[in-house]
Amino acid sequence: MSKEEMIVPESADFPDRERLCNDILNTGVMGALIGGFALGNLSGFDHSADHSSLDIAIYLASFIGVHACTCSCITSALLYRVANAIRDEEAPQWAAKNKLLLTMPMAKFGMGCVSYLGSVVLISFRDLQALPLWQYLALVIGLMSMSMSLLTAVVLYRQSAVPTAASRPSEEPGAGGGGG
Repeated sequence: MSKEEMIVPESADFPDRERLCNDILNTGVMGALIGGFALGNLSGFDHSADHSSLDIAIYLASFIGVHACTCSCITSALLYRVANAIRDEEAPQWAAKNKLLLTMPMAKFGMGCVSYLGSVVLISFRDLQALPLWQYLALVIGLMSMSMSLLTAVVLYRQSAVPTAASRPSEEPGAGGGGG
């Protein structure tokens, strides 16, 4: 057995080509959507006016959101091109070899979402300065919404960790499920 054959994961450890392509494509589309929203926040910036630190924070959060989501889209497009071109039976091995690259679109998308949501919270905080009760209510609601999104991502990440062949229960005859 060659060294390469020894490190190839079982096909159940990595998605088939269709699921791989769908995941890459969906991440790119989501990144484009959120990046477009963040770009909308940049368009109202008056470059000739003096700006407060809050205005600069809003601009930078939106800027980071646009760039992170755009990077997610570009990375997704490049990965999709390759994943779509490989043969079905090569997909699990290709995914195993490129595991880090395959995490990049979602990582960049997550960074872009956090930045975009942060910019929205800061915009509402700035725009409601004359109404302190509503300003802080909007701040709390926005921070709770961001926290819920982050918590959902963490829980889903922890629950969907791909099991390795060594961590899966052995399938011995007569053990578990199956007919009788």
